[in-house]
Amino acid sequence: MTTLARALVMATMACQVAGSADHLHLAAIRCQTRLVEAILDHDASLVNRDLHFGRTALFFIIESGLCPDEATREDLVQNLIARGASVHVRQRNVDLTPLHYAAFYHQAGVAEILLRAEPLLATATDFLGRHVLHFAIWPNQGVSSSEEFRLPLFRLFSDTLPVLFDMPSLCPSFPSPRTTARLLGYKRVERLFNASRWVH
Repeated sequence: MTTLARALVMATMACQVAGSADHLHLAAIRCQTRLVEAILDHDASLVNRDLHFGRTALFFIIESGLCPDEATREDLVQNLIARGASVHVRQRNVDLTPLHYAAFYHQAGVAEILLRAEPLLATATDFLGRHVLHFAIWPNQGVSSSEEFRLPLFRLFSDTLPVLFDMPSLCPSFPSPRTTARLLGYKRVERLFNASRWVH
């Protein structure tokens, strides 16, 4: 295949991929606030349109590594919720909510916004019975694994829903967050769990 033919094939494939993706989701991935607002001003019904296994723009903003800072991400999340974005939406096949994503990416500010919109979201579990703190405690690629990075998310739950600290998942590979903190050597997280006013 010649270089020109290869370039044409690549360009055609790129157009097909770009044509299949929703503009709102692309703007969300890039954390382009004005573009997200302009698209929703034009068609507000897109706010809960799902793409890629039930993920809405809210999921894409939370997981985006392209946001210039957390304040921009949090403003976008608040804006979407104000425009009617559902915080109850679940990713198909795995039952993850936007709050699971916020926990996975250790975004305490976003988690707080989501919980203000729907406090009961904290009790949501995925298809393996894992709740948000299971996602917050486990190390993941691309996100800092330091204990300090995790503390704000755990503080958010320490006095509001500490029962989650001891709740195991349905999968034996995922013990309770308190047990996991002990296994990973997260002393400050473990102390936070133990200092909770609800500890029994």
